[in-house]
Amino acid sequence: MPESIPYLSVGLDVGADFSWMSIMLPNGSLAGKPFKILHSDPDSRNLAAAKIKEAQETYSLESRCFLESTGIYHIPLLCFLRDKGFDCSVINPIITKNTTNMNVRKLHNVIFDSKKAAKVGLDVSLKTSIIPEDAIVDLRNLVRDYYYFKDLQSSIVLKLNAELKVSFPAYLGVFSKITTQTSLKLLEDYPLASDMLNAPKDELVKIIRTTALFGEKYAMAKYNALCSAARDAAVFGRALPSNAVRIRLYIDSYREYQKHLDTILEALHESVDKLLGTAVYNRIRLLQSLRGAGFLSAVVLIAEMGSFDLFPSPKKLYAYFGLDPAVKQSGKFKGGQSAYVQERFQPRQAHPSHDSAQ
Repeated sequence: MPESIPYLSVGLDVGADFSWMSIMLPNGSLAGKPFKILHSDPDSRNLAAAKIKEAQETYSLESRCFLESTGIYHIPLLCFLRDKGFDCSVINPIITKNTTNMNVRKLHNVIFDSKKAAKVGLDVSLKTSIIPEDAIVDLRNLVRDYYYFKDLQSSIVLKLNAELKVSFPAYLGVFSKITTQTSLKLLEDYPLASDMLNAPKDELVKIIRTTALFGEKYAMAKYNALCSAARDAAVFGRALPSNAVRIRLYIDSYREYQKHLDTILEALHESVDKLLGTAVYNRIRLLQSLRGAGFLSAVVLIAEMGSFDLFPSPKKLYAYFGLDPAVKQSGKFKGGQSAYVQERFQPRQAHPSHDSAQ
């Protein structure tokens, strides 16, 4: 819609179960009273759409709907109004809070906030949030769940590590990682040092040989290291029956989270394959050609960033990842630009950004 053409500004303050809607004329006056939209009531939703159309016909003006970004709650209402043919935009709640001064009192309620959203929407220079395409949102959902379960799995590893430091301290030096297949199998069958000392030698060697696949010599070396660590735990360590229960629970949780991660990663591959021939697919493959960027890193960058087109220059893309050097200057002193790197990016972008963006 050209900026010179006046329009009705429809402000919506969105909640989990209901939203308030206010329709404001170009002169800043309200068209009717604020209306409460019940998300679970089809009649309420349709009536809200009818009220917007009625205002359009009454004042012979087109409308623009402005919804405050509220995590996930605004998404169903946004899609509903967009499907009804309305021009919809999402605004950052910080903008609504900082750019309006409609009342001297520090008033804050859902009705007043819908009026503020409508007031902000009348500003033709308002910067609205970019609404990503469905393919990007689809990838973003999977990526964020992947790192959600990854964080849970990491917390389980820390708990397992802490448990071993108490009950079986020297075990931590036997394997480079306690979450290798061999390590988890041994701990699952023999969680305490006393269990391993009492276990048949042939059984322990068999587990190591069949899970590590490094041969008899490697298996015997690890067996000897385990025995040495178990004997040391009898002198330095405190093993209780509850430790064995907790170790097995942590191993089960770790494996369960790994199943979730494998499922999500498979779904990501399927989703990307379905995008063959699209711009999103080409961007992911382009990123994979860069040093240090694998499949997951490329998908994370595209899912969180959306599109390279949002950044008019490499410098702004660099700044988005928090990699732009800060300049320190005071009087005649001018510090180097590489003093430190500003970390403004989200944790999901942190891992892939440093190698890929440089």
